[in-house]
Amino acid sequence: MNEEATEWPHADVTEQIIGAAFRVHNAIGSGHREAVYQKALASEMRTRGLDVSEQMVVPIFYQEEQVGVARVDYCVNMKVVVEIKSTEHFKIQDFRQLNGYLKALDMQIGLLVAFGHNRVKVKRVANLSRVSNL
Repeated sequence: MNEEATEWPHADVTEQIIGAAFRVHNAIGSGHREAVYQKALASEMRTRGLDVSEQMVVPIFYQEEQVGVARVDYCVNMKVVVEIKSTEHFKIQDFRQLNGYLKALDMQIGLLVAFGHNRVKVKRVANLSRVSNL
């Protein structure tokens, strides 16, 4: 584990997830639908001993009234939210979506994982209202 990674919350878990994403991409490559990567990544994370909740329903509240629900791709060890994309580049909406999930779940850290054309891209996203050391 490198020094920079230890500054992030739950660095031990996020590093395992990132390693799993690279292993999946190395094995099956690019160009597949998101559902293919979702199944493969879930399998690899479980192989690594991680507790993976898939398509977890997250209630969205406004002034103590539930106004909707969202589904996160994964909640890992009840510590890290993971959203995957089958595109090469992240969009600002991807970051906003993940941040909304972090706030709704009151969690500190999430990962965006893009299984792009040539390689995997990963971005850590912190819920800044919950993380004081970043």
